[in-house]
Amino acid sequence: AGDGANGPALDLLDVLERAYLPRAVAAGGAVSAEFFDALRALLAPEPRRLFLVVRGALGRLCSLIGGEAARVQEQERADAGAPVDLSQGRVLRALAELLASLVAAPAIRARLRREGQLPTLLSALLAARGLVAQRTCHTEAAAATLERLLAAM
Repeated sequence: AGDGANGPALDLLDVLERAYLPRAVAAGGAVSAEFFDALRALLAPEPRRLFLVVRGALGRLCSLIGGEAARVQEQERADAGAPVDLSQGRVLRALAELLASLVAAPAIRARLRREGQLPTLLSALLAARGLVAQRTCHTEAAAATLERLLAAM
């Protein structure tokens, strides 16, 4: 995928984002938290973030955000009266923070707009803001990140 010393890191990033990010989202819990920590560390250099954007990561990430927000919202409906899971929304928060790190550059924000992902993100924001029983610090942080991201658009 890349040249020189970055080649293996870029290949690894591509595999992690395409194959393992959806699995980490599905797994949730401590395993996904460790995965997101490792992914954040690998994405620290801006050229690596740009690499993923060029490879189509924005659309896939927005789809995962939309799906996770819908899952949390559906869990709230299904588990009415159940005790609140304080880790609820941890994955949504990690996904929103990952997206925010990718779109820090104005050119990438413009690309996100062009790709038509704003309705998905708005829907995820509304789902997170609409939580009552499953509202946690994680769902609130995810909603705040999505709100800032959408306001910057």
